[in-house]
Amino acid sequence: MKKTLLFLGLIFSLLSCRTSSVQTIAGSAVQTDSSFIDAEAARLKGDWEKASNLYETFLQQHPHNGAALFNLARIRMQHSSHYEAEKLSGKASEADPGNRYYREFYARALLLNRQYKKAAAQYDFLMQHYPREEDYLYEFAMIQQMTRQDEKALESFNRLEDLMGFNEDLILQKKTIELRLGHLEAAADEIRKLIAEDHSTARYDLMLAELYDNAGQKEKATAV
Repeated sequence: MKKTLLFLGLIFSLLSCRTSSVQTIAGSAVQTDSSFIDAEAARLKGDWEKASNLYETFLQQHPHNGAALFNLARIRMQHSSHYEAEKLSGKASEADPGNRYYREFYARALLLNRQYKKAAAQYDFLMQHYPREEDYLYEFAMIQQMTRQDEKALESFNRLEDLMGFNEDLILQKKTIELRLGHLEAAADEIRKLIAEDHSTARYDLMLAELYDNAGQKEKATAV
């Protein structure tokens, strides 16, 4: 549960901060609409209430404009209206299916709202189009882990390890899954990877000893 909450906290941080660098492109048909231009100006100044009201006014005339839906979703997310952010970003993604950033935001909003099945479908789409994007595969693997699709999660984390090389977090995630599957020695092998990589600390040796001790294998624990 603690790891799940930490992961969802990371997703919220990504939704709140990372998308701030996404450039808005409204489309030539509406670029001169004063309510959109004023909404953009208010958003960039951090006047969220004014921006929100102006985007809503604009959307009354242009209900399928992806840029306005997306930016309003971002404002809603920043103010912790997670479900409304999910709904708006979903509409933005429908309005512009090829926009990676709209779909990425929608997938993470679904994930934050624990709509895991729907989120997985969005990540599957993103991974098909951006197969070397590590963040998508990591978040997809975490969905699999949180929904107890352990064998599939292991496959995903192994694919990530092939892409990224040595990574402590991936190894610890795999260790957790192997333990949940009852694969004690496979979990121990993951810890041994950490020991082999970093000789500067006894932390991983202690982790391995604790693993065996908790499993009632005192001799192996003592031998570490």
